[in-house]
Amino acid sequence: MDADTMLADVARIVAAVRVPVTADLEAGYGHTPEAVRRTVVRAFEAGAVGANLEDAVDGALLDAEDATDRVAAAREAAPVGDFVLNARTDAYFVGGVADPFAVAVERARRYIAAGADCIFIPGVGDADTMSKLVAAIPAPLNIVAGLTSPVTDARTLFSLGVKRVSVGGSLARASLTTLERAGRELLDAGTLSFLEGALAYSDVQRTFGPI
Repeated sequence: MDADTMLADVARIVAAVRVPVTADLEAGYGHTPEAVRRTVVRAFEAGAVGANLEDAVDGALLDAEDATDRVAAAREAAPVGDFVLNARTDAYFVGGVADPFAVAVERARRYIAAGADCIFIPGVGDADTMSKLVAAIPAPLNIVAGLTSPVTDARTLFSLGVKRVSVGGSLARASLTTLERAGRELLDAGTLSFLEGALAYSDVQRTFGPI
């Protein structure tokens, strides 16, 4: 999704809901810190109260200095206290990193020094590593649930010291899994058990009706 489409949708969501909205700005939609700064300004102007900013592009980590400069530019663009900057490091997510723990912690500390409010580390699956990350990173830690197996529930994540739990695309994947199973049942058996307990049509209409 391009930046214009993303930011237009952020503005639409902000206008449609009654809760604060944070935006996933990927790697900032630009090749330079200045481009990232402009993106964050636009997100703030669209009404977002925070954003995720990644340090990987096309499946590879950005140079640590470049990624840190991007975080600093993002912080410059949005007021402290009014905009939560969630700096994401993909040290565990991209694969091929020899020591993802050391890389994640080193980058996290850089990003915090550059102005990040919290740190987002996707791809961590075991409780021991999460606890060690919490202890090593001097800022709130965000973990995404559903990317690793077995899935760790939110209560357990919070008990480990994690401060923010995301589900990312997991709700969409769960919905698509239900759709696939329904289609498979229709194709293979011709039965309709997937409709048991389904939302009433009138409830769906009310959900997507005018606010």
